[in-house]
Amino acid sequence: MKCKWPVNHVSISSTGKYRPCCAWEEQSDQPDVATNNIDDYLNSDFYKNLMIDMNANRFATGCAECKFDEESNVSGMLETGNTRYPDNEDFSVYDMEIKFGNICNAGCIMCSSYNSSLLEAENNSNPQLKEYRVFSNSVSVKWFEDDAKFKEIVKLAARGKRIRFTGGEPTVRGLLDEFLTQLVELNSDMRIQITSNGGNFNKRLQETLKRFREVYINVSIDGYGTANDFIRWPLTWNKIERNVDAMLQYDNITVNVETSLQAGSVDSLPQLIDWCKQRNIRWDANSVYKPAHLQPFLVNNEILEKAKALDNKKINKLLEYNSTQENYDVLRQRMLDYYDMLSSIRKIDWKECLNV
Repeated sequence: MKCKWPVNHVSISSTGKYRPCCAWEEQSDQPDVATNNIDDYLNSDFYKNLMIDMNANRFATGCAECKFDEESNVSGMLETGNTRYPDNEDFSVYDMEIKFGNICNAGCIMCSSYNSSLLEAENNSNPQLKEYRVFSNSVSVKWFEDDAKFKEIVKLAARGKRIRFTGGEPTVRGLLDEFLTQLVELNSDMRIQITSNGGNFNKRLQETLKRFREVYINVSIDGYGTANDFIRWPLTWNKIERNVDAMLQYDNITVNVETSLQAGSVDSLPQLIDWCKQRNIRWDANSVYKPAHLQPFLVNNEILEKAKALDNKKINKLLEYNSTQENYDVLRQRMLDYYDMLSSIRKIDWKECLNV
């Protein structure tokens, strides 16, 4: 089998569709959660065709990110799943990922309206951004507004060993706390994993998380200081730092930092890695492959060599890979044009935040 994710895991996308993993690119034939249960998903043509590809040891249509990882010779989702999961032939809920729509308090420059309501609003006000962003025209199915469906998904999640909440930004709505409040009554022993931008860590959520045995918070930080401020606008470094330090005060919470590595991230990587080491935080990075004009290899040679001096094999591989094989100068100019446009729209000067 090419990949073990589809027989051990189910994910709910930001548009309210069932999918095999969080890296899957949305397809038109995915069953929606609002009108289908887990058995409907497993008996759908979508899932059956997916398993035909997996059993034939080939990537399916939505596996673009893992294809890029394989081509760039880095360990990614495929290797993670094939190491973590048992060799099941039939589906079993080992773990699950849930998104409560695309509601988000950040407009990350590499993200899309698929995962950010802030970007969705910004795109509508600034149609010129369409040239520089990955766009999504999918209509969101708000399954979480139906109390019966909400309880159904809680019960499904409780069958697993772990559950992961991603976004959008899962911490900015009361839905995450409500889900966990119901879940803890069914299974408090499972592993809770939250992917967050670190911009919010309120007291109510903290009290709920204390009721679980094991909590992992993966904080998405793409640069140190002002670099992160520009990339993950309008979040601020000082607030993120305070929230991370608050997370570290809890014995049942483990904090990790994950970087979506792009050209704007590279210069401040040494500072970010040192910041993580000072707090005993595990750090990892995955490349931004799309939009192509934000890829990490587009930094200038001086910054490129400084990053390679970190002697991190994964970083070095990501810095060498071009997902489209387009011309360096053309892609780099598009990146700078995009930065200029964002500076004008958001009133934050990229030249005061980034060095590329």
